[in-house]
Amino acid sequence: TDTLVEGIDFDFSWATWGDVGAKAAAVNLSDMAAMGAKPMHLVLTLGCRRNDRVVDILKLVQSAVHVCETHGARIVGGDITSTKGPLFVTLAATGDVDTRYAPLRRYCGVPSDVIMVSGNLGDAAAGLLCLQHGIAKHQSLVRRQLRPTPRVALGRVLARSGQVTSCTDLSDGLASDLAHVIAPGCGAEIDVQCIPLARGVRSVAKRFDRVPLELALAG
Repeated sequence: TDTLVEGIDFDFSWATWGDVGAKAAAVNLSDMAAMGAKPMHLVLTLGCRRNDRVVDILKLVQSAVHVCETHGARIVGGDITSTKGPLFVTLAATGDVDTRYAPLRRYCGVPSDVIMVSGNLGDAAAGLLCLQHGIAKHQSLVRRQLRPTPRVALGRVLARSGQVTSCTDLSDGLASDLAHVIAPGCGAEIDVQCIPLARGVRSVAKRFDRVPLELALAG
């Protein structure tokens, strides 16, 4: 289950209703990917204000439906409630794991395991900076913030490989989420020179006097 709250996880000054629906679906499907699971069903709960328009709510829902269907899952129900505060969107996902293979789990990384990531880090954090400051450049980074792609197919491949001891998706930055794959009593050592950064991340960080690694580690 994941929840997006207006003003905390998104802002309508830079996100569309469709963006919010797509991201709400993606972050839940990403948790399925991190277990090597095939996403099956999702239920959607919306907290709407009195002045929200039906046409906008439908854009959110339709966008979420599209992302789910892209990965073979369906929204099968949910709930709508009213709120006097910010809009919130909650999705809960269920999925299946292939019983021939062990599901990917958290907190199982042990000494001698190699830590790996599937792509560049810091892109979404750099994209958020661009959105907050109205910068039209770096659309690839902006898209990573607005419409992240859940790596469902990759997760299933990793589960079938039998070579992965622990797995998680990165939603809060490497420094925070790395703790989710380490067994109790263990630590981790990262060579910062090996952290993959897109060229655009370095450019955005320089523009706002930020350290590129900060965006990768804590963004």
